[in-house]
Amino acid sequence: MKDEAGKFEKDILDSFENGEWQSMPNLKEEIARYSSSATATLTVKFRVKQATKKRLETLAHARSKTTSFIAEEALEAYLPVNEWQLNGILDAVNEADSPNAEFADHAEVKAKREAKPA
Repeated sequence: MKDEAGKFEKDILDSFENGEWQSMPNLKEEIARYSSSATATLTVKFRVKQATKKRLETLAHARSKTTSFIAEEALEAYLPVNEWQLNGILDAVNEADSPNAEFADHAEVKAKREAKPA
């Protein structure tokens, strides 16, 4: 892996020395834009199974992304679904705990269900 990084750095240096790089006309604005993006992210550390880490690395490599990018993408997909589910549960509990809550009698529900044709 270290050899790959060294080759990558050499390729960048060669590209720069060959004049393939150009200065940006709005460099200060671009620095400010990327700086604000960088400060908008935080580092989070957590443990995962070795097999999960390997799957994350394999997927990141296949997509030419960082493992951080893939992990954030996964969390962004996971969180809304689970927040929606939790909010639904909490809303139902709050409704059941309210003074105006109405509950159906078990025997009544059972009788209505048995009366319905199949």
